[in-house]
Amino acid sequence: MEFHRPTEEDWDFFARIALDEGWQVPRRELELLRDGAVVRSLTLKREGASPLGFVSLTRSGALGWIGNLIVPAAHRGRGCGGLLFDKALERLEADGATTVGLTASAMGRPLYEKKGFRAAGAVQRWEARAPGGGRELPAASLDELIELDAGSWGSRRDALLRTLMPSSCVLASGATRALLQRGEDMNILGPWLSPELCPRENRLLLVQALERCRSGSRLLCDLLESSPVSTLMQAAGFERRSRVDLMLRGTAPPAFHNRLVALASLGSLG
Repeated sequence: MEFHRPTEEDWDFFARIALDEGWQVPRRELELLRDGAVVRSLTLKREGASPLGFVSLTRSGALGWIGNLIVPAAHRGRGCGGLLFDKALERLEADGATTVGLTASAMGRPLYEKKGFRAAGAVQRWEARAPGGGRELPAASLDELIELDAGSWGSRRDALLRTLMPSSCVLASGATRALLQRGEDMNILGPWLSPELCPRENRLLLVQALERCRSGSRLLCDLLESSPVSTLMQAAGFERRSRVDLMLRGTAPPAFHNRLVALASLGSLG
């Protein structure tokens, strides 16, 4: 078995097994995975056979993130996921990552704990249907959001956030900032940063997000459970869909519990 960068045929296979698992993979994220410039991906293969699994990894300074670890059902229980995970972790740490994060299901958490990861909170996925009609409003500065994000994670994620921008806009309410990643049917709200965790600012920002999405499209958000915003989500018509553990290996970022409201992706990019 050998590790490879996925081919175009491999990505078609990845899309099928992700769909079978009920994963939410936005088109823009799939483009990032295929491009490989900011988010790298690995597949494990035997010669001439279909992939035995996939994993993605991204690094911003000292911060690394592992996502999209998936093994087809027919190959589970044979150590393929462990091999992919170990290789991703090895490459991130060789490149200089001293803190590595991921989101884990209850089933996956024991494995990650054996690898030195510790729970640093939890992430709740919330979803709503947008009543708005894709209303265009003045966008805020991406640079302001990047600075807030860097203060939360302790590492600058300029490349990742700028790569997400072409189909996105930055929302602002007082000192609160968030990136609204817009798609045809699925939109993502994140990263979402609120230095003062002001209820009014966050409520108004939610209103903006819903108004800017195409009417009837879905708006998803991976919210930190430690954030006090969940009551605002319910009041705005969001429903909680799932919960996973946020896990870290290495030194926890200094301030992400104080100002980070939501992740930049649906668990795969941090």
